Amino acid sequence: MLHKRCRYQTFLILVLKDNPNHLLHKLKEDPLPEQVIQYKKLCESIDKNGMTYPIIVCASDYRVLRGNQRVWYCIDNNIDMIGAYAIKEGEMDRYIQETYIHKSKYPI
Repeated sequence: MLHKRCRYQTFLILVLKDNPNHLLHKLKEDPLPEQVIQYKKLCESIDKNGMTYPIIVCASDYRVLRGNQRVWYCIDNNIDMIGAYAIKEGEMDRYIQETYIHKSKYPI
């Protein structure tokens, strides 16, 4: 399981938000209509069910590796803290399969 192989931490959103290069995301820059709809579905799912998995950040610089939309959800909803796994960047492939939720699987 993921939580046994890496360190779970709680991060201030401000730490992640203060470096805009870490949060560049097509959804906020120039979204397609379907991306806006999908983000709204994600937000509805989080509102109803909470976040299923913590985000994943790079342990060395706290760059968001997976979970940008969940961070944007927190920013958009004035949430100050988010759970995250801090991993070495080179280990990303090992963890992505355990935390990725395809848009068709959002528990709405």
